[in-house]
Amino acid sequence: MMQNCGICYQDQNIVKIECGHLYCKQCLKQLFVKQQELDLDNFRCPLDECRKKLTDKTLSLFIEDFQKKYEQYLKQGVLFGLKDNEKMISCLNKNCNSQFIIWKDADTLKCPYCKLEYCLKCKLERHDGFKCIQALRLNQVTKTRVAFLEQIKSSKFQQICPHCLTAVEKNKGCNFMTCQSKSCSSKKYFCFKCGEPLKQSESISHFENGDSFYGRCNLKVNGKWVEQNKLPQNTIPCPQCLNTNPLNSKIEGNLLICNSELCSDKIYCHFCKIELNNNTILDHLETHKKVKKNFLSPIIKLFFK
Repeated sequence: MMQNCGICYQDQNIVKIECGHLYCKQCLKQLFVKQQELDLDNFRCPLDECRKKLTDKTLSLFIEDFQKKYEQYLKQGVLFGLKDNEKMISCLNKNCNSQFIIWKDADTLKCPYCKLEYCLKCKLERHDGFKCIQALRLNQVTKTRVAFLEQIKSSKFQQICPHCLTAVEKNKGCNFMTCQSKSCSSKKYFCFKCGEPLKQSESISHFENGDSFYGRCNLKVNGKWVEQNKLPQNTIPCPQCLNTNPLNSKIEGNLLICNSELCSDKIYCHFCKIELNNNTILDHLETHKKVKKNFLSPIIKLFFK
């Protein structure tokens, strides 16, 4: 019995799909493969009276080297067994690139692994309150700003004010700078050599031998400026890597910031020995304040009886 394709009525390369209807491989490819990518939004039997949803069993009938290409299809977000309103997507964070299922018509995604949120229309980080075109322009301005700041860093005659991020130029004078921008109003100070924010009283102590013209920059260790060749070891080691080198770890109040090769700029509470992040620092420090207050309150009451 002659078997013909239900679309072109030819009898070459005929395959029977899952619902039992017959089509040639060429017609199936033209229906479901566009620009070398699978278009499976409407992956159903072409017959109007059937329209059964198809799976990878049918796909394997007309895709050559199907097993080799299947992983590629998965990366395109093709996953059989999904509901009509679902699709699989890869996280847009290059350092994550995890795959997960989202609602098909979603405007944004939040990766369940790295937790970053993105706009699916413009592929930028989520930008509530801004249209995509506005976010794209802002992103371009940010890139330009970063490139500008990198250029300033390599200049011998310019430095960025750490208070207002304005470029400041110096062609003579000492390295203790007073920023005269509108924002700082000549009330903010910094070192032109290293860019460290300074107080007015630190115009001498920040520089080796008090020489703000030619002296090396001292480093602040536990609130005091110390010459680079006289740095004491930290009395409190990093809870993670046990580093005590003051060039790699800095103590600020209850916090220890470690920039060793192992920790790479991680923040710890040196009392509790736990790692903190930008979202937990304030709450954690507030807890210590409450503990300290509760501890001192009986002593304070004795003095004021």
